[in-house]
Amino acid sequence: MVIGGRKHRCRLACQSSGHRHRGGCITLSDRVIERVDEIRTRLESIAEELTEVAIDVLRQAIDEGAEKRPPVEKSLTQARRAVEKAARLLEP
Repeated sequence: MVIGGRKHRCRLACQSSGHRHRGGCITLSDRVIERVDEIRTRLESIAEELTEVAIDVLRQAIDEGAEKRPPVEKSLTQARRAVEKAARLLEP
């Protein structure tokens, strides 16, 4: 949403869906919006890297005859989900 020529990011300011504007919202400067977008992009890249590493771990486990998911893969998947959630929270 654009207010007065600047993007308004209520989601960042208030963190709730179905929110009504009650003074708790702020209009962010273009520089702040740019920085937040850069961080979101980096988080998305990190999530992709975590996915790739988890797949590599699974392949290695299969090659070594493992019958269960390695604990490190479970941790990588949990970390990926947390990073994806953080990136979603920073969406406009």
